[in-house]
Amino acid sequence: MTAATSLFASFPALLKANSDYQGKLVVTVFARGGWDPTSFCDPKMNAAGERIINNWAAANSIQTAGNINYAPFADNDAFFQAHFQKMLVINGIDVKSNGHSTGTLNNMTGIMKDGYPSIAALFAASNKSQQLMPWLAGTSRPNSGKLLVPSTMANRSELDRLKRLALPNRFRTGRTDVYLQNEELALLRQFRQTQGTARMNDAQQMPKQRRQYQDFLAATYSDGSFENFINLLETADTKGLNPNNRFFGQAASTMAAFKAGISLTADISVSGFDTHGTHDTRHASALTNLTTTVDLLWYMATQYNIEDRLVVVISSDFGRTNRYNDGNGKDHWSITSSIIMENNPSWGNRVVGTTDGAHFASKINFNNLQEDNASGTTIEPKHLMTAMRSYLNIETQPASLRFDLDVAAVPDFFNPALMT
Repeated sequence: MTAATSLFASFPALLKANSDYQGKLVVTVFARGGWDPTSFCDPKMNAAGERIINNWAAANSIQTAGNINYAPFADNDAFFQAHFQKMLVINGIDVKSNGHSTGTLNNMTGIMKDGYPSIAALFAASNKSQQLMPWLAGTSRPNSGKLLVPSTMANRSELDRLKRLALPNRFRTGRTDVYLQNEELALLRQFRQTQGTARMNDAQQMPKQRRQYQDFLAATYSDGSFENFINLLETADTKGLNPNNRFFGQAASTMAAFKAGISLTADISVSGFDTHGTHDTRHASALTNLTTTVDLLWYMATQYNIEDRLVVVISSDFGRTNRYNDGNGKDHWSITSSIIMENNPSWGNRVVGTTDGAHFASKINFNNLQEDNASGTTIEPKHLMTAMRSYLNIETQPASLRFDLDVAAVPDFFNPALMT
């Protein structure tokens, strides 16, 4: 989750899980590299006389789950059939870029400008209260806006070290035998706390020394929340999936942290989508990783009884071209999609926005969400991010006001009576 020094060097009060927080829990799942919506949630058939958009379209047709169309590709069928009622699919989003850096910035923050926070970081900064690790990040370059420091999700070896840190009385990670009996350990902790507090409050101590003692007390204090997180992670039912997988591990860690009350938001990254060559094979694998990771989020949310609080946002850098290149790959394309998910929402099982047969974005009327290429507006990431800020009730928080997206009008994405 984070390095020990940054994780525990804080005031003791901040190391308590915020058990009073019962608000939403937000996860963004980012398909890193640029996914292909035409083989996912904005499926396209091949047109006579035009270059092939999708090889799967030669022998299969577009499938439907509720009101949502999807491509018969990879493991899409299981995913959409299981979760379509949770989904708001937004198609025809113009990223205005086909560059990885700018596309990622725009889709995660709503603007192609460095320094703005992701929706997860913004939500964490607005609600962090006493959360130990309010924002988890599964990427090496999270968009923080310098609002707070993310806790980077650990890999397998790092997680083992954190387990030893959280449960220092164990002989070995995964075992229950201990060095000291509980009564002996409690006496040692009490002595350490008493001595540390006395030295910190000694009037003869210099400010720097007081801070060192304060950090020491913080590092040795615990209300059990972090230990609970580790225990939840070790005993989680991960639906037969390997919890040490770099993608599934992010999902399992996130849900255990949510249940333990030490986190409230996360940015999960699933890579493998930059398929300039052998697109179908590589993209099928990447999409399967994506959908099974999201499926695990919902499976564990139900297991932990927090499914009614979970909001999942799925997006990517951009889309991929409406044709194959000479290496049977697909290159960068600025038109993309996003999916918002929640359990039993009034606005679920809907599609907003559309593209034509060649995957060019159509304009829509922001008032009724109908296609209107004459006088409508193209959906951009700033519209979605502004709508998400409003939906999550953080649009008037100081952090959101500080990073204004300057959007004149926003589609009524979450109106259950409207659909494109």
